[in-house]
Amino acid sequence: MLARASLAAAGAAAPLAAIAALLAGPAWIVLAVSAWSALVAFAVRAPQLWPGMSGLAARRALAVAWALALIAFVFGVFGHYAIAVDHSLCGGGTGATSVAAAVAAGVYLAAGVLALRTGGRAVWAWPVAVLLGWGVHLLLLFALPGAHGFCET
Repeated sequence: MLARASLAAAGAAAPLAAIAALLAGPAWIVLAVSAWSALVAFAVRAPQLWPGMSGLAARRALAVAWALALIAFVFGVFGHYAIAVDHSLCGGGTGATSVAAAVAAGVYLAAGVLALRTGGRAVWAWPVAVLLGWGVHLLLLFALPGAHGFCET
């Protein structure tokens, strides 16, 4: 179970840390290298994660599942961007944003553990877990007090 949660965390952290290293500065390089190293290590050891699959099939399932999860993440970013612009223009508290992000990350990790139980399930369920995390985050941005204010334009 810990391996699946670690894979879900590395799968999300690798591209995010790489973007942060490019945009925010070199301090993020250590996290980016660590996350990418972990993701590559999971790809090498994928047959041990899913023992019922051959080595090639397990690695292929991991690569396809991660690519689809990354695509789902990009779609989630666009949806989040539209809400975040409204959120920043219409007022909102940073505490609610942090709580929403923390809860969404927890939901994503829990769903990721379930999604990564088998290689076949990972292909469709890992992207669903990513979208579920984004959905929870957006829902909480609207639901938590101080997260969204009245906007008159």
